[in-house]
Amino acid sequence: MLGCYQQSCNVLVCKTFFKIQFLTIFADIDECNGPVTIACGDHTKCENVVGGYNCSCKEGYQPSTGKLQFKPNDGTSCQEIPMINCELNYACIAETINKTLAKIRKIKEPLAVLQEINQKTAGQISPVDVISYIEALSVSCPLLSTINNTISDNERLHNLDLTLNEYVNTVNNFVQKDKITVWEAIPADNRRRSLTKLIHAAEQTTALMSQNFQATTEVEFNASDLALKVFTFEMKHMDLIHQSVHMGGDTIRVSAKKKEASTSKGTVAVVFLQYSNIGCLLSSSQNFSLKENSEHGETVGSSVIAVTISSTPPWLYPAEEITFTLKHAQTVDKKDIKCAFWNYSEDTMEGSWLTEGCERTHFNSTHTSCRCNHLTHFAVLMSSNNSKVLFCSITAGLLHYFLLAAFAWMCIEGIHLYLIVVGVIYNKGFLHKNFYIFGYVSPAVVVGISAALGYKYYGTSDV
Repeated sequence: MLGCYQQSCNVLVCKTFFKIQFLTIFADIDECNGPVTIACGDHTKCENVVGGYNCSCKEGYQPSTGKLQFKPNDGTSCQEIPMINCELNYACIAETINKTLAKIRKIKEPLAVLQEINQKTAGQISPVDVISYIEALSVSCPLLSTINNTISDNERLHNLDLTLNEYVNTVNNFVQKDKITVWEAIPADNRRRSLTKLIHAAEQTTALMSQNFQATTEVEFNASDLALKVFTFEMKHMDLIHQSVHMGGDTIRVSAKKKEASTSKGTVAVVFLQYSNIGCLLSSSQNFSLKENSEHGETVGSSVIAVTISSTPPWLYPAEEITFTLKHAQTVDKKDIKCAFWNYSEDTMEGSWLTEGCERTHFNSTHTSCRCNHLTHFAVLMSSNNSKVLFCSITAGLLHYFLLAAFAWMCIEGIHLYLIVVGVIYNKGFLHKNFYIFGYVSPAVVVGISAALGYKYYGTSDV
């Protein structure tokens, strides 16, 4: 009997042992906090479930495939949920800028930074993204102007060409003709500031990048609405610069000379930029049509060009003279045309057009030539002729009034004849005053209403 009990005991021990092993093998493992953490991706969170795990997006992000729960590497990524009407909200703009800058600062390679911004701004883009990615371009200037000195000269030059070309294409995304409507949606206090920050960053960054050529070089990069030409020279070979370029229908010439105590080491870069379609955004008019509108003050009637000369250490005096001939956006006859430069503060990025230091040297229906004594951004302004607009408005209003009055008196004559011949109830004293009221006052009322509802109608045609 004892042996039997011992055997039964052994059996019980054996059954208990296998039960413990079974529970141990099939116990749930927390993949999200285990020895090997599951990588769901950026902006995600991992949720442990019995026998597995699920990935989902953090608050403020949405899955690209629409799956609320997904697994790593199944093609699902978490994208930021766009904010509606964010461009009208200062707090939302600031939050978006901070997020964009945080994402860009994680990228350490200059070309990769530009590729990221280029990809995000190509095609349709929201107004708040215009502001935030311009900010990213601005703060990335020091990184973009650095060059890896551990690679060969040929590789360095190749990378520099690629980076400059990518930079031109990236800036072009913001200044394309089809982006005018996006700029129009940006609040007025941010619109000029952002555009000024963009053209300032483009001028400074391309100049600093160009100094890395370290030899006599001439390069050109063109996009749909932006062109860049760069000339670099070794200081030891240069005492005086006379450089001319032709960009589309525009011609620019700049002159500068070497400082007497300047070193002979280093590279001098002369940079020319041409923007085809940003003039309407920098006009005093609030009309963003690409056609010149003479009713709303000064408008930019040409492309906007920029000229800068850069060197390290400083090599040049301020340019002795810059002369340029800009093609008009449309053929004009007699206009009050001025040569102007975009004057702005680098601290606030607030700017306006000024004419000091610039003079017009030649003018015809298609081109205007100018001479200025400093470097910056230049354009040709066309001022409205207010007296002409007023004269045209008054003339159109009078023509409208007298035409209506003529029809009114024809109607009165018909009524008059009817009353005399058919009605035989004509009372000259009673109806005579009403005739004058209807004939002269009613046309004036119609013209007044027309002028109030559609005042732009008068004066739109040339006289």
